[in-house]
Amino acid sequence: MGQQLPEPRCPLPHYALPTANSSARRRALKSTSPPYSSGSTSSLSKLRSPPSKITPSYYPYVANINLERTARLWKAVMSKQGKQDEKELPQYLKPAQSSIRKIRGNEAPIGVSRGVAAPQPTAKSVRTTGSASTTTRTTKSAGTTSTRITGTQLTAAGTDAGIKPKTAKVTDKEFATEVLRPYGITIEFNGQSREYDHFGFMGLPDKSEDRVQAYKKKLPHVTVWVENVKEEDVQSQYNFMKHQRCNNAQYSRYALRIFFLEEQQHLTLGGERWVPYSTAELVWGPKGEWVTPPILDGMHPRPYDWDYRTDVTYWTPSEAFEPNYREIISTMTSEVHQRGFCPYLTIEFKRDGLKYEVAQCQVAVAAAMSLFNRYRLKCLTLEATGQQWSNEDKSQMRHYGITFMGSQWKVWCIRPKRTQGWDGCKMEAIYYNDCHTSVGVSRLIRFINDIHYWGLAVHGQSCMDDILALDKARVEARKQKEEEAIDVSVLESSSVLSLRTSQSSQLKS
Repeated sequence: MGQQLPEPRCPLPHYALPTANSSARRRALKSTSPPYSSGSTSSLSKLRSPPSKITPSYYPYVANINLERTARLWKAVMSKQGKQDEKELPQYLKPAQSSIRKIRGNEAPIGVSRGVAAPQPTAKSVRTTGSASTTTRTTKSAGTTSTRITGTQLTAAGTDAGIKPKTAKVTDKEFATEVLRPYGITIEFNGQSREYDHFGFMGLPDKSEDRVQAYKKKLPHVTVWVENVKEEDVQSQYNFMKHQRCNNAQYSRYALRIFFLEEQQHLTLGGERWVPYSTAELVWGPKGEWVTPPILDGMHPRPYDWDYRTDVTYWTPSEAFEPNYREIISTMTSEVHQRGFCPYLTIEFKRDGLKYEVAQCQVAVAAAMSLFNRYRLKCLTLEATGQQWSNEDKSQMRHYGITFMGSQWKVWCIRPKRTQGWDGCKMEAIYYNDCHTSVGVSRLIRFINDIHYWGLAVHGQSCMDDILALDKARVEARKQKEEEAIDVSVLESSSVLSLRTSQSSQLKS
């Protein structure tokens, strides 16, 4: 009998007791015990560590393979893997550029131990986000230095290396400085506007209810007017949603049901109707006659594709034109669904303040695109007709936006900084309030109705007039070119005929 294992100090549970199979295996291994084992009790300590040389006898139940050859192959594979160039690694295995830029003193990214010199950003590792300056920062910690690239100027190193900068998103923290500012788009908030009647409509009642009735007489087909709303019910609903911590979808759904209504649409367009066309969650961007604003001289913005999606947008209706003239809209400016053009109001909803700046940037992008294309249409019309900017034209160059953060709202007015050449635009908050108060509800209703009236009766009418005037000027210019071509051909034919007559007379003489 072989050496028995020492008895445990305390009784073992049933599941820990040796089984018959384990006892049989121990008896079978008696004759094939490793050469380094002995029959003494001290041999148990030797079994805990593997031998210096891998031998098949140490692994009696492993298949009959060449373990030494397998170990050599595995070592060769791992050595080649360790020496693999970083360029061959997939993108998700490479160290993030943000971790490289954040090396300061004892702070180090993954793979860089503390006290070890960190890798310096090179032309291939620095993310080119476009900036006005480059800042070099030296940290005297364990003799290390680190360089930090900031700002928005497109560095020459990144351009020479052929590295394409990452496309910007509206959710980026530096979107306003890296994208909007190089295009001349600024967001300003100078406090509460004390001007109650921002639009300055003449000959209209001062009271909101009487104004809506006057709007209905001037625009009888429009049904998006906000009226017959009980302010107490609106306050109660917003208090309930705040107490229940409702999400953004519930806030926006309630606002769309009470404040931002939608006109009834039909499959086929009828006669002339001044009714706004609204879109929800529409993804829109540059295409055709819808172009992006120009970059200011000397500025290098971060790449941005200008594809944006707004919660709600109101457009000037294509039905305002006569049916025979609706096809010319898309040749002058962009038209959405063949139903609307030249938007005048953009709305964005956010539940809390963490994403409220994102809502402002979304409105800024959509408003800047809309305002610049409206400005472009006016410039084309004035150039074709030979006219100059009037004070009325300058006053009509604007776009409106409304941002919601829960029950709080702001009304924004976006205007060009100047009309004699595009120099960007300014997005300014003209009023703000809260739907938890009766004053906030009544002021919001009045602003919405006034914007709808301005967007149709002032902005929409001006856009339609410009399109018709531009089309008329182009038709006249085309006719004039055709007449000039006819005159030239007649002159050429008459000159050829006179030349032939003179030649024939010379031959006769």
